[in-house]
Amino acid sequence: EKYLEVKPDLVLMDIMAPDNLIDNTNWKESLNRFLDIDHEANMAMCSSLGQQILITESTKIGAMGFMVKPFEPGMLSVIKKIAEPN
Repeated sequence: EKYLEVKPDLVLMDIMAPDNLIDNTNWKESLNRFLDIDHEANMAMCSSLGQQILITESTKIGAMGFMVKPFEPGMLSVIKKIAEPN
Protein backbone atom coordinates (compact mmCIF):
# COMPACT_ATOMS: atom_id res chain seq x y z
CA GLU A 1 0.00 0.00 0.00
CA LYS A 2 2.74 2.45 0.95
CA TYR A 3 4.53 1.81 -2.35
CA LEU A 4 1.43 2.79 -4.32
CA GLU A 5 0.99 5.94 -2.21
CA VAL A 6 4.57 7.11 -2.67
CA LYS A 7 5.49 5.57 -6.07
CA PRO A 8 9.24 6.01 -5.47
CA ASP A 9 11.67 6.35 -8.37
CA LEU A 10 13.66 3.46 -6.92
CA VAL A 11 13.25 0.76 -4.28
CA LEU A 12 16.49 -0.58 -2.80
CA MET A 13 15.83 -3.91 -1.08
CA ASP A 14 18.36 -5.67 1.13
CA ILE A 15 18.13 -9.40 0.52
CA MET A 16 18.95 -10.23 4.14
CA ALA A 17 16.87 -7.57 5.93
CA PRO A 18 13.62 -9.09 7.22
CA ASP A 19 12.05 -5.69 7.89
CA ASN A 20 12.13 -4.95 4.15
CA LEU A 21 10.14 -8.03 3.24
CA ILE A 22 6.44 -8.08 2.52
CA ASP A 23 4.32 -10.17 4.91
CA ASN A 24 7.28 -12.32 6.03
CA THR A 25 7.99 -13.57 2.51
CA ASN A 26 11.50 -14.21 1.27
CA TRP A 27 13.29 -11.68 -0.92
CA LYS A 28 12.35 -13.44 -4.18
CA GLU A 29 8.66 -13.41 -3.32
CA SER A 30 8.88 -9.79 -2.17
CA LEU A 31 10.59 -8.74 -5.40
CA ASN A 32 7.97 -10.59 -7.45
CA ARG A 33 5.15 -8.95 -5.48
CA PHE A 34 6.55 -5.46 -6.05
CA LEU A 35 6.80 -6.19 -9.77
CA ASP A 36 3.28 -7.66 -9.83
CA ILE A 37 1.98 -4.43 -8.28
CA ASP A 38 3.95 -2.26 -10.71
CA HIS A 39 5.63 -3.89 -13.72
CA GLU A 40 7.68 -0.73 -14.22
CA ALA A 41 8.97 -0.55 -10.63
CA ASN A 42 12.68 0.21 -10.49
CA MET A 43 14.00 -2.35 -8.05
CA ALA A 44 17.62 -2.73 -6.98
CA MET A 45 18.87 -5.37 -4.61
CA CYS A 46 21.73 -5.17 -2.15
CA SER A 47 23.45 -7.57 0.19
CA SER A 48 26.74 -8.15 1.94
CA LEU A 49 26.61 -11.53 0.19
CA GLY A 50 27.92 -10.89 -3.29
CA GLN A 51 27.31 -14.39 -4.55
CA GLN A 52 26.83 -14.58 -8.29
CA ILE A 53 23.74 -16.78 -7.89
CA LEU A 54 21.97 -14.02 -5.92
CA ILE A 55 22.88 -11.44 -8.53
CA THR A 56 21.72 -13.70 -11.36
CA GLU A 57 18.46 -14.68 -9.64
CA SER A 58 17.53 -11.12 -8.74
CA THR A 59 18.12 -9.79 -12.26
CA LYS A 60 16.21 -12.74 -13.79
CA ILE A 61 13.23 -11.87 -11.60
CA GLY A 62 13.40 -8.24 -12.67
CA ALA A 63 15.77 -6.27 -10.44
CA MET A 64 17.49 -3.48 -12.34
CA GLY A 65 20.75 -3.89 -10.44
CA PHE A 66 22.55 -5.46 -7.51
CA MET A 67 24.96 -3.75 -5.15
CA VAL A 68 27.31 -5.54 -2.77
CA LYS A 69 27.75 -3.94 0.66
CA PRO A 70 29.70 -2.12 1.85
CA PHE A 71 29.18 0.24 -1.06
CA GLU A 72 32.10 1.89 -2.75
CA PRO A 73 31.36 5.46 -3.89
CA GLY A 74 31.39 4.30 -7.52
CA MET A 75 28.67 1.74 -6.83
CA LEU A 76 26.21 4.53 -6.23
CA SER A 77 26.25 5.01 -10.01
CA VAL A 78 23.94 1.96 -10.12
CA ILE A 79 21.32 3.95 -8.22
CA LYS A 80 21.80 6.96 -10.48
CA LYS A 81 21.45 4.79 -13.60
CA ILE A 82 18.24 3.20 -12.37
CA ALA A 83 16.66 6.42 -11.11
CA GLU A 84 17.30 8.43 -14.29
CA PRO A 85 14.44 8.58 -16.76
CA ASN A 86 14.97 6.57 -19.95
